[in-house]
Amino acid sequence: MLFTVSGKITSISCQPLSEATRSLIDFNTGSIANQDEAIEIKNLCRHKYKIEIKYLGYQTKVVALKIEKSIILEFTLMKGGINWKK
Repeated sequence: MLFTVSGKITSISCQPLSEATRSLIDFNTGSIANQDEAIEIKNLCRHKYKIEIKYLGYQTKVVALKIEKSIILEFTLMKGGINWKK
């Protein structure tokens, strides 16, 4: 049986983060959230996964999931990231 992880990506102030990237760590796959900040990862087997969510100017978030059924999640990112110094 195959499962789906779907959901949306927003900022801590509930602003949609369309075009945020998500990837499955160690599985060499990824995609970009659509204009509605929605993501969908299909055809997942029962397994443990780490999902990495990135958006320019925001802190990267890594979430560990144990997939046993299809789920809907909300991912919230905080402003931050790398501070470049000269």
